[in-house]
Amino acid sequence: MIRRAIFAAIIVVSSVSVFAQIPRFRIREEIARDHFKKGLSFHNAQQYVAAREFFYKALDIYPFFHLARRYLGDSYYYSGDWNGALEQWEFLDNLSDGAYPLVRQRSELLRFSLNEYRNPGDYVFLRSFYRTTWRGYEMDRPVDAVSDESGNMFLLSYRSANILEVNSAGTLVREINGSIFNRMKGPLSIAYYREKLYVADFLSDRVRMYTTTGSSMGSFGGSGNEEGFF
Repeated sequence: MIRRAIFAAIIVVSSVSVFAQIPRFRIREEIARDHFKKGLSFHNAQQYVAAREFFYKALDIYPFFHLARRYLGDSYYYSGDWNGALEQWEFLDNLSDGAYPLVRQRSELLRFSLNEYRNPGDYVFLRSFYRTTWRGYEMDRPVDAVSDESGNMFLLSYRSANILEVNSAGTLVREINGSIFNRMKGPLSIAYYREKLYVADFLSDRVRMYTTTGSSMGSFGGSGNEEGFF
Protein backbone atom coordinates (compact mmCIF):
# COMPACT_ATOMS: atom_id res chain seq x y z
CA MET A 1 0.00 0.00 0.00
CA ILE A 2 2.85 2.36 0.85
CA ARG A 3 4.55 1.69 -2.50
CA ARG A 4 1.29 2.33 -4.35
CA ALA A 5 0.79 5.61 -2.52
CA ILE A 6 4.33 6.74 -3.32
CA PHE A 7 3.90 5.72 -6.99
CA ALA A 8 0.61 7.61 -7.21
CA ALA A 9 2.20 10.69 -5.66
CA ILE A 10 5.04 10.57 -8.22
CA ILE A 11 2.51 10.42 -11.08
CA VAL A 12 0.61 13.43 -9.69
CA VAL A 13 3.81 15.47 -9.22
CA SER A 14 5.02 14.55 -12.71
CA SER A 15 1.69 15.57 -14.25
CA VAL A 16 1.73 18.89 -12.42
CA SER A 17 5.29 19.62 -13.59
CA VAL A 18 4.42 18.84 -17.22
CA PHE A 19 1.33 21.07 -17.24
CA ALA A 20 3.30 23.82 -15.51
CA GLN A 21 5.72 23.87 -18.45
CA ILE A 22 3.00 24.37 -21.10
CA PRO A 23 2.85 28.12 -21.93
CA ARG A 24 -0.55 29.79 -21.86
CA PHE A 25 -0.56 30.85 -25.49
CA ARG A 26 -4.10 32.23 -25.64
CA ILE A 27 -3.63 34.58 -22.68
CA ARG A 28 -0.26 35.76 -24.00
CA GLU A 29 -1.82 36.39 -27.42
CA GLU A 30 -4.45 38.62 -25.84
CA ILE A 31 -1.83 40.53 -23.83
CA ALA A 32 0.28 41.09 -26.97
CA ARG A 33 -2.83 42.16 -28.88
CA ASP A 34 -3.77 44.66 -26.14
CA HIS A 35 -0.27 46.15 -26.21
CA PHE A 36 -0.49 46.44 -29.99
CA LYS A 37 -3.90 48.16 -29.86
CA LYS A 38 -2.59 50.69 -27.32
CA GLY A 39 0.45 51.31 -29.51
CA LEU A 40 -1.79 51.78 -32.53
CA SER A 41 -3.88 54.34 -30.66
CA PHE A 42 -0.76 56.37 -29.88
CA HIS A 43 0.47 55.91 -33.47
CA ASN A 44 -2.78 57.24 -34.93
CA ALA A 45 -2.62 60.15 -32.47
CA GLN A 46 0.87 60.91 -33.85
CA GLN A 47 2.50 60.14 -30.47
CA TYR A 48 5.13 57.91 -32.03
CA VAL A 49 7.56 57.58 -29.12
CA ALA A 50 4.78 56.31 -26.85
CA ALA A 51 3.58 54.01 -29.63
CA ARG A 52 7.03 52.43 -29.91
CA GLU A 53 6.94 51.41 -26.23
CA PHE A 54 3.76 49.36 -26.66
CA PHE A 55 4.87 47.81 -29.94
CA TYR A 56 8.05 46.69 -28.19
CA LYS A 57 5.98 45.22 -25.35
CA ALA A 58 3.94 43.22 -27.87
CA LEU A 59 7.11 42.00 -29.56
CA ASP A 60 8.66 41.01 -26.23
CA ILE A 61 5.79 38.52 -25.91
CA TYR A 62 5.68 37.50 -29.58
CA PRO A 63 8.81 38.42 -31.59
CA PHE A 64 7.07 37.13 -34.76
CA PHE A 65 4.14 39.58 -34.46
CA HIS A 66 4.57 40.93 -38.01
CA LEU A 67 2.07 43.80 -37.80
CA ALA A 68 3.63 45.10 -34.56
CA ARG A 69 7.07 44.95 -36.21
CA ARG A 70 5.84 46.88 -39.24
CA TYR A 71 4.22 49.66 -37.19
CA LEU A 72 7.26 49.84 -34.92
CA GLY A 73 9.24 50.68 -38.05
CA ASP A 74 6.60 53.21 -39.08
CA SER A 75 6.77 54.85 -35.64
CA TYR A 76 10.53 55.16 -35.91
CA TYR A 77 10.16 56.67 -39.38
CA TYR A 78 7.54 59.27 -38.43
CA SER A 79 9.46 60.26 -35.29
CA GLY A 80 12.50 61.04 -37.43
CA ASP A 81 14.66 58.01 -36.60
CA TRP A 82 15.15 56.68 -40.14
CA ASN A 83 17.89 54.24 -39.21
CA GLY A 84 15.63 52.69 -36.59
CA ALA A 85 12.85 52.38 -39.17
CA LEU A 86 15.20 50.76 -41.67
CA GLU A 87 16.38 48.25 -39.06
CA GLN A 88 12.82 47.17 -38.18
CA TRP A 89 11.56 47.01 -41.78
CA GLU A 90 14.54 45.00 -43.01
CA PHE A 91 14.22 42.64 -40.06
CA LEU A 92 10.55 42.10 -40.95
CA ASP A 93 11.43 41.55 -44.61
CA ASN A 94 13.95 38.84 -43.67
CA LEU A 95 11.66 37.34 -41.04
CA SER A 96 8.71 37.05 -43.44
CA ASP A 97 10.83 35.99 -46.43
CA GLY A 98 9.62 38.96 -48.48
CA ALA A 99 5.91 38.53 -47.73
CA TYR A 100 5.44 42.32 -47.52
CA PRO A 101 6.55 43.89 -50.83
CA LEU A 102 5.49 47.37 -49.71
CA VAL A 103 7.77 47.14 -46.66
CA ARG A 104 10.66 46.00 -48.89
CA GLN A 105 10.01 48.90 -51.27
CA ARG A 106 10.04 51.39 -48.40
CA SER A 107 13.26 49.89 -47.07
CA GLU A 108 14.97 50.13 -50.45
CA LEU A 109 13.88 53.76 -50.94
CA LEU A 110 14.97 54.70 -47.42
CA ARG A 111 18.34 52.96 -47.75
CA PHE A 112 18.84 54.76 -51.06
CA SER A 113 18.16 58.15 -49.49
CA LEU A 114 20.41 57.39 -46.50
CA ASN A 115 23.33 56.33 -48.70
CA GLU A 116 25.72 59.28 -48.73
CA TYR A 117 27.45 58.02 -51.85
CA ARG A 118 24.39 58.46 -54.04
CA ASN A 119 22.34 61.47 -54.98
CA PRO A 120 18.62 60.64 -55.13
CA GLY A 121 17.98 63.86 -57.06
CA ASP A 122 15.80 66.84 -56.27
CA TYR A 123 12.39 66.39 -54.69
CA VAL A 124 9.62 68.71 -55.80
CA PHE A 125 6.74 69.45 -53.46
CA LEU A 126 3.46 68.91 -55.28
CA ARG A 127 0.54 69.54 -52.90
CA SER A 128 -0.93 68.75 -49.50
CA PHE A 129 -4.37 67.56 -48.50
CA TYR A 130 -5.86 68.36 -45.11
CA ARG A 131 -8.84 67.27 -43.09
CA THR A 132 -10.80 70.30 -44.24
CA THR A 133 -9.61 70.38 -47.87
CA TRP A 134 -12.92 69.13 -49.22
CA ARG A 135 -16.01 70.60 -47.62
CA GLY A 136 -18.47 67.95 -46.47
CA TYR A 137 -15.94 65.10 -46.61
CA GLU A 138 -13.89 63.86 -43.66
CA MET A 139 -10.25 62.82 -43.85
CA ASP A 140 -9.48 62.11 -40.20
CA ARG A 141 -6.23 60.23 -39.44
CA PRO A 142 -5.10 59.29 -42.99
CA VAL A 143 -3.05 56.10 -42.78
CA ASP A 144 -2.37 54.88 -46.34
CA ALA A 145 -2.62 55.79 -50.01
CA VAL A 146 -2.37 54.07 -53.40
CA SER A 147 -2.66 55.24 -56.98
CA ASP A 148 -3.89 53.67 -60.20
CA GLU A 149 -2.48 53.75 -63.74
CA SER A 150 -4.24 57.05 -64.51
CA GLY A 151 -2.70 58.89 -61.55
CA ASN A 152 -5.83 58.85 -59.39
CA MET A 153 -5.04 58.58 -55.69
CA PHE A 154 -7.07 56.68 -53.11
CA LEU A 155 -6.56 58.14 -49.62
CA LEU A 156 -7.51 55.86 -46.71
CA SER A 157 -8.43 57.33 -43.31
CA TYR A 158 -8.58 55.40 -40.06
CA ARG A 159 -10.89 57.47 -37.87
CA SER A 160 -13.31 58.63 -40.58
CA ALA A 161 -13.24 55.05 -41.99
CA ASN A 162 -13.42 56.04 -45.64
CA ILE A 163 -11.54 56.26 -48.92
CA LEU A 164 -11.33 59.52 -50.84
CA GLU A 165 -10.51 59.25 -54.54
CA VAL A 166 -8.60 62.27 -55.86
CA ASN A 167 -7.66 62.76 -59.52
CA SER A 168 -4.24 63.91 -60.76
CA ALA A 169 -5.40 67.54 -60.62
CA GLY A 170 -6.17 67.26 -56.91
CA THR A 171 -9.95 67.30 -57.36
CA LEU A 172 -12.09 65.01 -55.23
CA VAL A 173 -13.82 62.40 -57.39
CA ARG A 174 -15.77 60.31 -54.85
CA GLU A 175 -15.94 58.94 -51.33
CA ILE A 176 -15.96 55.18 -50.68
CA ASN A 177 -16.98 53.77 -47.31
CA GLY A 178 -19.06 50.68 -48.08
CA SER A 179 -22.76 49.96 -47.99
CA ILE A 180 -24.98 51.21 -45.15
CA PHE A 181 -25.03 47.84 -43.40
CA ASN A 182 -21.40 46.91 -44.11
CA ARG A 183 -19.28 50.00 -43.56
CA MET A 184 -15.62 50.10 -42.67
CA LYS A 185 -14.90 50.56 -38.96
CA GLY A 186 -11.20 51.28 -38.63
CA PRO A 187 -9.13 50.58 -41.77
CA LEU A 188 -5.33 50.56 -41.64
CA SER A 189 -3.99 49.77 -45.11
CA ILE A 190 -5.07 49.66 -48.73
CA ALA A 191 -3.79 47.89 -51.85
CA TYR A 192 -4.64 48.40 -55.52
CA TYR A 193 -4.64 45.53 -58.04
CA ARG A 194 -6.29 45.31 -61.45
CA GLU A 195 -8.85 48.08 -60.89
CA LYS A 196 -9.82 46.75 -57.46
CA LEU A 197 -9.15 48.05 -53.97
CA TYR A 198 -8.39 45.78 -51.01
CA VAL A 199 -8.69 47.27 -47.52
CA ALA A 200 -7.53 45.75 -44.23
CA ASP A 201 -10.24 46.87 -41.81
CA PHE A 202 -8.46 46.41 -38.47
CA LEU A 203 -11.32 47.15 -36.08
CA SER A 204 -13.64 44.63 -37.73
CA ASP A 205 -10.93 42.00 -38.44
CA ARG A 206 -12.01 41.89 -42.08
CA VAL A 207 -10.55 42.43 -45.54
CA ARG A 208 -12.95 44.46 -47.69
CA MET A 209 -12.95 44.67 -51.49
CA TYR A 210 -14.18 47.54 -53.68
CA THR A 211 -14.14 48.51 -57.32
CA THR A 212 -12.45 51.81 -58.14
CA THR A 213 -15.90 53.25 -58.82
CA GLY A 214 -16.91 52.63 -55.21
CA SER A 215 -19.00 49.45 -55.48
CA SER A 216 -18.56 46.94 -52.67
CA MET A 217 -17.41 43.48 -53.80
CA GLY A 218 -17.86 41.88 -50.39
CA SER A 219 -15.46 41.00 -47.60
CA PHE A 220 -13.99 38.06 -45.77
CA GLY A 221 -12.69 37.30 -42.29
CA GLY A 222 -14.07 38.34 -38.92
CA SER A 223 -13.05 38.11 -35.28
CA GLY A 224 -12.32 34.60 -34.07
CA ASN A 225 -9.88 31.71 -33.92
CA GLU A 226 -11.59 29.42 -36.40
CA GLU A 227 -10.47 28.84 -39.97
CA GLY A 228 -11.12 31.87 -42.15
CA PHE A 229 -11.14 34.32 -39.20
CA PHE A 230 -8.57 36.79 -37.88
